[in-house]
Amino acid sequence: MKIRVLIAEDEQMAQEELMYLLEKEPDIHLCPCAENGRELVERYGTYLPDVIFLDVHMPQFSGMEAAKRILREAKDNPPLFVFTTAYDAYALQAFEVDAVDYLLKPFDDARFQKALQRVRQQLLQRRLQETSPITQTKSFSEQKTTAKLLVDDGEKTAVLTPDMIYYAVPNQRMLEIHTKDKVIVSKLTLQELEQKLQGYPFSARIVAT
Repeated sequence: MKIRVLIAEDEQMAQEELMYLLEKEPDIHLCPCAENGRELVERYGTYLPDVIFLDVHMPQFSGMEAAKRILREAKDNPPLFVFTTAYDAYALQAFEVDAVDYLLKPFDDARFQKALQRVRQQLLQRRLQETSPITQTKSFSEQKTTAKLLVDDGEKTAVLTPDMIYYAVPNQRMLEIHTKDKVIVSKLTLQELEQKLQGYPFSARIVAT
């Protein structure tokens, strides 16, 4: 199946670069681009893309505000978001809307392919869940809230569910796991945490430094 992609980008050069990269992919169908936040919300309603490559800074209203409006409109079947920007300081904001990935300009081809692979994996997972009998599998949202992760927190063990984790970042030899209420400092490595979260859309939240 073709993946419907909408680019929301007000910089002509960045827009053209994304179009060039995406047009080389045989499973991608490009929807008409949007050049500001208001236009993005309108075109989302018209074309219902599976994925939106979204610039953080755009006229009218920001990419983040546009994403939040689309999520309110989409409800049960939201698009995936890949945020794009020239500034890495906004990476953590992208996680507020469960962004699949975060790409820095100018785009690196290998890094772009990695983001696209994450998109494909999540879309495939969605489609498999949609076609699976309800009696044989839990919905993804149920799995997110019922799966339990045991994570060492100093001398204690913290019990988390996957949806509690906002992001994780290494700090010297330890790993800081950020939740809504606290920061857990663990001896886990990034790779070990990624293994624990396999099957959940958290690969973009594991931030290497």
